[in-house]
Amino acid sequence: GGSKGVGKALWLHDTIPGDAPGMFGVGIMAEKGAELQLEGMLGESLRGSGICLVGPGTSVTAVDVVVRGTKTNEAGEHGCGLELWKQAEAKLERVVLENNRFAGLYAAMASTVELANGLIRDTGPDNKSHGGYGLNIVGGSTAAVTGTLIEDSYGLGVGLANPDSEASLEATTVRRTEKAGDFSLGSGVEAASGSRASLYGVALEGNATAGVAAYDSGTVVELRWSTISNTHSDKTGSFGYGLVASGGAMAELTSTLVHSNRYGGLVAGGAGTKIVADGVAVRDTNPSVQGAGGAGIWIGNGGEALVSNSLCSANTLAGIMVAGPNSEAVVHRCVLRDTLAGDSIGTARGANVFDAGSLAITETVIHNNAGFGVSVMDGGTSVVLQESIIRDTLPGSAGDYGTGLQAIGGCDVVVADSILKNNRRVGLSAYDLGTTVAVTDSAVLNTRANNLGPGIGLGVSDGAAATVSGSLVDGNEGAGLASFGEGTTLHVER
Repeated sequence: GGSKGVGKALWLHDTIPGDAPGMFGVGIMAEKGAELQLEGMLGESLRGSGICLVGPGTSVTAVDVVVRGTKTNEAGEHGCGLELWKQAEAKLERVVLENNRFAGLYAAMASTVELANGLIRDTGPDNKSHGGYGLNIVGGSTAAVTGTLIEDSYGLGVGLANPDSEASLEATTVRRTEKAGDFSLGSGVEAASGSRASLYGVALEGNATAGVAAYDSGTVVELRWSTISNTHSDKTGSFGYGLVASGGAMAELTSTLVHSNRYGGLVAGGAGTKIVADGVAVRDTNPSVQGAGGAGIWIGNGGEALVSNSLCSANTLAGIMVAGPNSEAVVHRCVLRDTLAGDSIGTARGANVFDAGSLAITETVIHNNAGFGVSVMDGGTSVVLQESIIRDTLPGSAGDYGTGLQAIGGCDVVVADSILKNNRRVGLSAYDLGTTVAVTDSAVLNTRANNLGPGIGLGVSDGAAATVSGSLVDGNEGAGLASFGEGTTLHVER
């Protein structure tokens, strides 16, 4: 307590462990309330930790400092560039942490970090394949990072865990994180176990498996004015999410661009998991290397999503997909467009809902998708389309379909105050026993032919039931209404 160390223009290098217990070869050790000031320092090839601070009141202020090439201790562990324990504090400016092990910067046990205009890169795992984190915040610690580049980590770019652990990143880039060993995914930013990450003006580029990952109940990730792009599959060819949330985590995105990722742009799975997106563009999502996925937004296994004032464009499998019991999504004032399937898929969907999922679409435009504007399948699945437009749906790669809205397999669909226009073959189709469709105060217009036959405005068959009231069916090439098959019912009024 009260001790103070000041270092300027230092070169610390090539330390080795001592004979006494606890003499690990650390470059600088401060503890028990000591204060450390560093300016113009290079630390390289140190052991266990480049700089280590322990205890309440212990602090470091570092300017123009480089710590690189830190080696693991004799047990093959650690190797951090800078680590803080037990409420230690660090204020860092123009600090470079490169080619360290386990973590470039590690904060544990309610420690605090401020980092401005820094560089953290080439962080690898220790000799036991643990870590590889550029920045690791755990145990109720907090970090505020601005104007910093975190790149080429081999584990996680930024990793958070435990309740009360928080990190805010502003005007920062996290890129090219790769998976190393079996203990991490290679995500750009990962928050778990009730931690919180706030990303403002952050670019997440070219990471592996996920640009952003949020796991576990109580975990919150917030993104504003940020981009998540070019996330690639891992070495097995799996995943490549822009953002994935599961296990009850919450993700909130505002004014953010999510593009050119794989498998799913935004993905939520598991009871209590929720994505809230406003003013977000999700586009150009491709399948994983294994050929799976390609949805812009994918909600499953009981997850939830609220998407407003947003764009889903040029995704490969679906603009939005909702699947599984208790999986729910609301899409409000959005555009779902240009979903184009490759030959391996054949068709795509602006919106795809199945396996007892639920989707409400309001004040939304769905257009120029290949295959189906909206596809609804399976018993227990429900869709409400209100004050929305489905138009200009294109045939799939085989020249078939082009349906505006398809309901099959026992699902329930409500269409109100909406327009289905310039679709192919069938504007609105309902198939199979148990499928119900209710259309009120809507219009089905100008359905055109595909390679299977002329355009039908509304077609009901194979035991499905449809009611149409207060609506206009006009200008369809083949028939306005078509009903056939045993048990099929079509009721038209007003």
